[in-house]
Amino acid sequence: MPHKSSMRMTGRRTFSPGIAGHWIIRCAVVLVTVLAGYVIDRANYESYLDDTRQDVTQGLATVRTELEGTVSENMQTVRGLVAAIATEPDMNQERFAALASVILDDRDEIRNIGAAPDMVIRLIHPLEKNRAALGLNFRENAEQWPEVKRAAESGKLVLAGPVNLVQGGAAFIGRVPVKLSARPGEPYRLWGLISVVIDIDTLFDKAGLTRVDHLTLALGKVEDNGEPGPILFGDADVFDRDPVEMRVNVPEGQWILAATPKGGWPSQAANAVALRILLVAVGLLIVVPVLLLSWSMLRERVVQGRLRSLYELSPSGIGLYDFSEGRFIRCNDAFLRQSGYAAEHILALSIDDIVVEPLHVELQAQLEASGRFGPVDRQCRRQDGSQFLALITGALMAETRERTLAWLVIQDISERERVERMKSEFVSVVSHELRTPLTSIAGALKLVASGALGELPEKARPMIEIASQNGDRLTALINDLLDMDKLISGKIHVDMTCHALKPLLETALRQNQHYGQNAGVSLVLAACEETLEVNVDERRFLQVLANLLSNAIKFSPPSGQVTVSAVQRNGMVEISVKDEGPGVPEAFRETIFEKFTQVDSSDARQKGGTGLGLTITRGLVQMMSGQVVLADSPSGGALFVLTLPPVASDHRIHNESLPAE
Repeated sequence: MPHKSSMRMTGRRTFSPGIAGHWIIRCAVVLVTVLAGYVIDRANYESYLDDTRQDVTQGLATVRTELEGTVSENMQTVRGLVAAIATEPDMNQERFAALASVILDDRDEIRNIGAAPDMVIRLIHPLEKNRAALGLNFRENAEQWPEVKRAAESGKLVLAGPVNLVQGGAAFIGRVPVKLSARPGEPYRLWGLISVVIDIDTLFDKAGLTRVDHLTLALGKVEDNGEPGPILFGDADVFDRDPVEMRVNVPEGQWILAATPKGGWPSQAANAVALRILLVAVGLLIVVPVLLLSWSMLRERVVQGRLRSLYELSPSGIGLYDFSEGRFIRCNDAFLRQSGYAAEHILALSIDDIVVEPLHVELQAQLEASGRFGPVDRQCRRQDGSQFLALITGALMAETRERTLAWLVIQDISERERVERMKSEFVSVVSHELRTPLTSIAGALKLVASGALGELPEKARPMIEIASQNGDRLTALINDLLDMDKLISGKIHVDMTCHALKPLLETALRQNQHYGQNAGVSLVLAACEETLEVNVDERRFLQVLANLLSNAIKFSPPSGQVTVSAVQRNGMVEISVKDEGPGVPEAFRETIFEKFTQVDSSDARQKGGTGLGLTITRGLVQMMSGQVVLADSPSGGALFVLTLPPVASDHRIHNESLPAE
């Protein structure tokens, strides 16, 4: 212990550091609050932007599917004509026109279909508007010959364009090589090709590109080397506005389709104003109490010395264990420090010499079965005989066939357990200290709102109502924290009594009816037999139902319905609470009853709550010998099933024999 004289400080030395420290705290709280608000606002905007981008992506995917389908349909229509020419290579114009007219009957976007034996157009339909194309020799047409040659050499359908036509205008041209059947043992002979001319504007209109109202579209060609090609549709500037892009597959080529929302990407989220108002309110709720507390501490002029560190980070103890010899063959300094052994001593010890309860056999069995062990909590002993709680994990490392080695990690978690207890005590103390002033504040607000202190101005009444509602909300949150603390410490007492189930359910629905009406959600008792009875603590049972009903109402859509039903099945009483909300994602189903678990943090900000309601519900139900689970709901929404044992006949007789009050 230091001498008292060494602890004395002058008044000035005691006071000055206190002022500086408090100012640092104030500035830090304000800075952190502002920064947190900015981060939340930014995250909200990014989320909204992601949703918008997802909507654009879905719309663009639909456009791409329509475009690919339209192009594919046009290309497929000529394959029948290819087959006809392959069997009738010497057909005349009249015969060709008869076949082609069938193809053009429902295809407004196809301007003409031509046949080019030996790469010279000899047949074309319709003839009247396309006579200028007759006699076109592709080998002499420098603009079209490369694509014609590619189609002939590949033997596949090739879509080229846009191409300037001899008869005027621009279009896409699909070319299909025609090969004549050869005699056995001889190769196929190239007869020529079929050329189908597709009007660009009509094609894009039929594919729906001109009818997309909520998107700004642009379509470009991708060259063979992967570089961007000419713009086929829309404005080239779309590609410079961070668009959603998708590749469009066409025969022997690709296009690139880009889209942005009509009017451009949003500069802020749709709920930005409401969120920022809420963030300011929450920030004030955080900053103002801290500033008031700081001023109170300064007024009392209570100066504390520098805070000593309560916890020290230390590396975990790691040892290499040899199962064949049953001893450690290597360990680190942290292992030695937490066990208190010297290196030469610990290398002669078995794991059972360190752990209070024998572990060698269990450890070896798990490692040989799965290659891993733990994590498990075990009491360990130090060299001086004292014990500490450790978290033990292991991983198998086979060095040779004759030698089985495993890495063991022994982490002293006794300090962590102590911290958990301190955290629980802190939450309990703070919750108790906050509930008294909150009750006074809520009572004062309700007194003002009732008009007992005089008529309120119209503009002030909504603000008083908001303050009163938030006071009730804070009181409910603190009550949840207190109930959680009582559950953990085992201080909750349940008075188990036999009750008819249906009146209890009706009472729970009636108590939560107002909350449901405010949310536009109806509460319905679908089924409950009059004879069903349960042995429960009435107040705690109603609290359980209130938690389940409020959750169901909170996540139900407007005009939705929450259905409560009760049946006796397999010797147990089952009470179901089902909503019509989005349900619980698969990733959260296993942790939904754990402390502070919320399905979606962004949604929780809007819905409210601490994430303790379901944890408290499970604890109370277990105390009443029941269980609550999240069941599968084929029709959607969330379905929570509360199961309780039926009332034993002797208990029912005992309760019926009690005198009425």
